[in-house]
Amino acid sequence: VVFVGSDRAAEGELRHLADLRNGTTMWGVDLARAGGGVARHPWVRGATAVRRWPDTIVIEVDEYRPAALLQGEGLSYVDAEGAVFLQVPTDSARAASWDLDLPVITGLDPSLRRLHPDLPGLVVGDALSLLAELDERGFVSRDRVSEVNFSTSRGFTVHLVGGARVIFDLEGRERQLG
Repeated sequence: VVFVGSDRAAEGELRHLADLRNGTTMWGVDLARAGGGVARHPWVRGATAVRRWPDTIVIEVDEYRPAALLQGEGLSYVDAEGAVFLQVPTDSARAASWDLDLPVITGLDPSLRRLHPDLPGLVVGDALSLLAELDERGFVSRDRVSEVNFSTSRGFTVHLVGGARVIFDLEGRERQLG
């Protein structure tokens, strides 16, 4: 078995999830089952298994790429499309080995979900879009952003490394970026 595209998911973990038993013939491998098993790994968005004759199963792994952290009930990774995919361990010994050098999206308290179930997802999407725009336009590099805070009354406040803040109101972002 060969895994292609996995950086964060350990090969031993993926091998276990693929569940390909020793001695299984090439014809005996259920490719969909092997790919589906690998896709259960928390870092894996999806996986596809194919046969490479004469004796190899190749599992192509599509891993999540974290774009930010989301502060909610703990910290969770968020990809560029806004999918929340993995919670960071709460104990400091385990969390120390995780990549936490990402902007943190804050301000999404449970009351927002009560206002409208889609609102937290829209806020995360807008925060990620704002980060991308600031970086693409050369205003603020993503690695200089420590936090993007959302407020229903103020909009987004982008906190920069070093303490500076840039505030974007809810309606005038295009004008402010223009």
